[in-house]
Amino acid sequence: LHHVRKMHVEFLSGYDSVTIHGATATLPFEIRCDLEGGTVQNLGDMDAIAATVFQAVIHAFDFTELEEFAITEMRSNTRWTGFTRQIWMGMFCRMPSLRQFHITMDSCYDEGFSRSILSALSSPEHLPGQPLCPCLEDLFVVGDKTWSSLQCYTLAEERHKRGHPLKRVSMRLPHYASFANPDDTDLPLLRKYVEKVDLEPEDITFPDWPDTLLTN
Repeated sequence: LHHVRKMHVEFLSGYDSVTIHGATATLPFEIRCDLEGGTVQNLGDMDAIAATVFQAVIHAFDFTELEEFAITEMRSNTRWTGFTRQIWMGMFCRMPSLRQFHITMDSCYDEGFSRSILSALSSPEHLPGQPLCPCLEDLFVVGDKTWSSLQCYTLAEERHKRGHPLKRVSMRLPHYASFANPDDTDLPLLRKYVEKVDLEPEDITFPDWPDTLLTN
């Protein structure tokens, strides 16, 4: 698989599985990985090994041309461990062309998942003054209770100062659920550094499967 442009890593922890949706410039692909009973006994439940699995996924692909990336967790009753700032920094270092980043969480715990992501994106690259993912323009976040609008503000401010501003921050989060208009919240403050702030994130999309594959 060369010239990967889009990827969505979807953890189904309740079923101990990972599904990877991706696309090159023209064609989609899909990879499904399931942990069988014996494997789970040897490695641990998905919530405990997810970060290790994620690192294996990241290092299995060339993300030099990746423009859109999404990560989704669909389990609602387990605490995640291992997704540290360093893991995210290692991922973002491999994505120099990333323009859109999607986060979707369905969890009843506040384990700091998104906060480690924001912290990583606020960190400079090994080059002085160069942020990770210098092409990043859009952040889409759904459902994560750990999201901090203050930290997002700091991220937007830092990237603006370095000459790599965010163009859009879009969120559908529990603490903004009662608001149809971002102007009724603290989010207008982000407009000082972000061109568009709204509460209607877009889904990542992929090319249609070729008819020859659908009929075989």
